Amino acid sequence: MSIAPSTEYLPHLLLTGFRTYVDSASHMKINDITVLYIDIIGFSRFEQNHGSAACTSVLSAFERVLLGSMSSDSFPWPEIHAFHIMDDGFAVILPAVAKGEEHSSFVHRFVTTVENRLNREIGDTGYPSLRLRYGLSSSASGADYSDPVEHLYHLIIEAGRIARRHPSPPPLHLIKEMQHIIRTQGIRMHYQPIRQLQTGWTIGWECLARGPAGSELESPPALFDCASRVGRLFEVEQICRTQAIRNAKIDLDAKLFINISPNIFSDPSFREGETRMILEQCGWNPRQIVFEITEHHAIKEYSSFLQIIDHYRRQGYQIAIDDVGAGHSGLVTLMQVKPDFVKIDMELIRGIERDRTRQDIVQAICQISRGFGATTIAEGIETPAELQCMQRCGVDYGQGYLFGRPEPSPEH
Repeated sequence: MSIAPSTEYLPHLLLTGFRTYVDSASHMKINDITVLYIDIIGFSRFEQNHGSAACTSVLSAFERVLLGSMSSDSFPWPEIHAFHIMDDGFAVILPAVAKGEEHSSFVHRFVTTVENRLNREIGDTGYPSLRLRYGLSSSASGADYSDPVEHLYHLIIEAGRIARRHPSPPPLHLIKEMQHIIRTQGIRMHYQPIRQLQTGWTIGWECLARGPAGSELESPPALFDCASRVGRLFEVEQICRTQAIRNAKIDLDAKLFINISPNIFSDPSFREGETRMILEQCGWNPRQIVFEITEHHAIKEYSSFLQIIDHYRRQGYQIAIDDVGAGHSGLVTLMQVKPDFVKIDMELIRGIERDRTRQDIVQAICQISRGFGATTIAEGIETPAELQCMQRCGVDYGQGYLFGRPEPSPEH
């Protein structure tokens, strides 16, 4: 066990400390690791209130406590490594064996232990109690990266983003529930029809995930939020894709719209053709699959993202942008990605027959979409008045309770 010198900052670590670690861990599967990122909540505010000398003292205590906890019997794995990234951020590299069922709950307890020990150490200084946040990011088994250092760097960045998005980790019982869901493949898929507005013909179904019935993770927002917070999003989305395809009994001319997050394109198992293999087993072809990008977080690297999008399009898959008109899903994303399908957010549709401004927005989205050959789909249509308004606005397809609620199996 070791910790990189705390005076090293990220660009230097990328060239030196990371490379040294990768070389020394060559006997390990460097492409099958979990990264734990830890930092102090509100540390910049602490610096403003107490000064740089206090920050230096606290960071030294943080490093001592972290290293001491790693060196004790707290970790059940013999080979771990830590880097002081910058400021108050530390990244702990866990080997492949750490990715068992219990690793998330163990990490939760470990971070809590570090937080308690840190506050005991600084308890006599007069500083307020500090809280830690953490994020987990894992790479899929069997990945083959051309540059392991770059792979490690991106895992650390992603773990840091998860920590900043979710400063309060989920309670331990939800972490255990998530482990149970992944172990038992306990995700149920429902299918909601997408219909042509003029004829009522069904083009396909959107696949909607549900956690175990009656559990706290039954709803999709709770399920995916918890998966992201404990670093298991790739695994949960993989289960959803598998269940969606294997459980659907549809005609060869119908499509399945499968929700994915933009970051899933960096999942090695996704890039290695895991979805294509399932399709072949079920007798499907890629033209039946529409990857529906749920852009709840802004896409930051459009150039690399677009290259990956093009890669899947060449294989025959199609792309949809979800929730257009809400959040980050704006005109920039439409013009950069030029998706095959544009799904208009349901908040624009609700009561649209009484709102001329929203009608103008929907008409503009339709006009822009037609410009690059995309098909438009209005989400959340619930009334005949909304349907008629969508027809007048020029929307091609729609989904919503007016056409059918999500059901365990797709039905015409």
